Amino acid sequence: MIGIVVIAHGSLASGLESAVSLLAGEPKAFATVELHPGDAPEEFKERVVQAIEKVDEGDGVLALVDIFGGTPSNTVAQLLSREDLRAIAGTNLPMVIQATFMREQASLDDLAAQVVQAGGEALINISDMLAAAANRDDEEEF
Repeated sequence: MIGIVVIAHGSLASGLESAVSLLAGEPKAFATVELHPGDAPEEFKERVVQAIEKVDEGDGVLALVDIFGGTPSNTVAQLLSREDLRAIAGTNLPMVIQATFMREQASLDDLAAQVVQAGGEALINISDMLAAAANRDDEEEF
């Protein structure tokens, strides 16, 4: 099973884990690392390394970070010399759910691609969608 580590500023990572647990039950081979004010960079990096090692069951690890260019993504980028580690920035709940459900059926690279696709498809402007639906309904009345 591919391990998953969610790494983010503040309590976002644990919030995503809580939401996944609510929707899918307690995920296995899943860890979170949170960055808080005052965290020393080397200490934070060590926590990330420990989380990766904790979830690594031999099929690789997918690191999901909150934002590209922030400390979580920069820290993971330092570890990408590992051939069994992939990292994706811009994580949202649909991405974490996709990773959790599909990690036993996909290779690490395929899973990374599926997760990116799921994250993009989840971005919906609800106002525009409802307005378009209302316009279609108005057109059908004529």
